[in-house]
Amino acid sequence: MNSAKIFDEDGDINPFFILKHFWNLKLNMILVLFVSFLLGYFVANFALPKEYTAESILTPVESKQGATGNVGSQIGSMIGLNLSGAMGVNNAEIAMEIIRSKDFFKRITEKYDSLSSKLVAVNDYADGKEVYDPELFNISKNQWVQRPSFLTAWSKYYNKRIKFIYSWERGGFLTVKFTHFSPQIASEVLNIIIKEVNLVKRDRDVLLADSSLDYLLRRSGTITNAELKRATSDLMQNQLKIKMFAELSPYYLVEPLDSVYVPESPSAPNTTLVTFSVALMGLGLYFIFVVVKLIIAATRSRQ
Repeated sequence: MNSAKIFDEDGDINPFFILKHFWNLKLNMILVLFVSFLLGYFVANFALPKEYTAESILTPVESKQGATGNVGSQIGSMIGLNLSGAMGVNNAEIAMEIIRSKDFFKRITEKYDSLSSKLVAVNDYADGKEVYDPELFNISKNQWVQRPSFLTAWSKYYNKRIKFIYSWERGGFLTVKFTHFSPQIASEVLNIIIKEVNLVKRDRDVLLADSSLDYLLRRSGTITNAELKRATSDLMQNQLKIKMFAELSPYYLVEPLDSVYVPESPSAPNTTLVTFSVALMGLGLYFIFVVVKLIIAATRSRQ
């Protein structure tokens, strides 16, 4: 085929000539597309590391601060303070912010010795075992070779792997997902997160309840107003209820409706998406190669 015909009489590229040329190369295009599909399938299944996602559906535990807040509002109104709106934060939102925080990440990595190395150094999963990056962690000596900074570990290996789905329409359910190269680690970390986020909130409320009781006990003898004295007594009772509930239930802030299971199938990479993307990329590169080749040949023939 005469490549000079790629240009029309005005010197512009003739699109009909290019289409006709590609029609004549349809068998080559089918072959390129087939090879690209095979390459994309190989990349998706063998070249890219697989990731697994563990998840759990959580429901907010009914706050035990409600009655305390009502009594606090009564006392505030007596002394001219408006305390309405200081309470009532959704427990699911509190849980999300605690889990995202750097302090929470520091707490769980310090409390569970091997968790930091599992989160950071494991970069593959093969034959039912975690594979550690030898440039980061020496598994035989159980020591770090090159440990990343705390902020790098939090942002890259923890915070980016957590996903939240909060649904008001479904009654305030919170779905928490954690993704890792190892299905066992993904499940283990998510179980730790659910356990520790409840402990963090429980410990804070127990500490606050103890401080409140100490203060109220010290001040109760100096209160003479009957209504204020009754409200103070109600406050003390509610602080005792908070402490009792904290000791009775392991789920103080959020409670799992669906247990955390070890995922069996990888959540990434998406084999279909990667295969089609590589196939289209290969076909596109072939198209560019043919057009450029035609333009170069036509330009040379006109000189």
